[in-house]
Amino acid sequence: MKFQRESGAIVSNSESILHLVMGDPGKVEFPEEVIWSLHKQAPGCVYSLAHVHPPQMPQLSGRDKTTMRAWARAMFPFPIRMTTITELPTDDPFGYEGNNYFVFLETCYMANLEAKETWEARGKEGTRTINIQEEWQKKHRIILPSHKFFPPWHGTFLVEMSYQDVDKR
Repeated sequence: MKFQRESGAIVSNSESILHLVMGDPGKVEFPEEVIWSLHKQAPGCVYSLAHVHPPQMPQLSGRDKTTMRAWARAMFPFPIRMTTITELPTDDPFGYEGNNYFVFLETCYMANLEAKETWEARGKEGTRTINIQEEWQKKHRIILPSHKFFPPWHGTFLVEMSYQDVDKR
């Protein structure tokens, strides 16, 4: 299994995929018109911009942070989250229960724009700050190809879009 390109999804609060995005090996761009349309229809429904990173790269890139800052400002008072999904080395070289399994780390970051009242209380000094912090991490053991299993974690679908030869170790 070899990383080929980033793929992403706009994900709802219920972890449903609202929109899929295909990217390049080093980036994925979430279409602003789709995010705006979803947000206007149901404010707060855009929970996360989830995307697959190259193996062992759970941290946000500079582009990811810029994207989060822009959307935190645009969607205020609703926070925006970005999740990265990255492959980790497996701890069992023989496979999990005889299957081709892989370990992926899902890391969620949240961005919030400073409240206007807080900014005013500190004397309107500078611009309102945007705080980006890691919110949680989850490890997923997934068996690929996943067509045998239902329902897959939404990240499984993104992994299959980002890697080639998912049925080979």
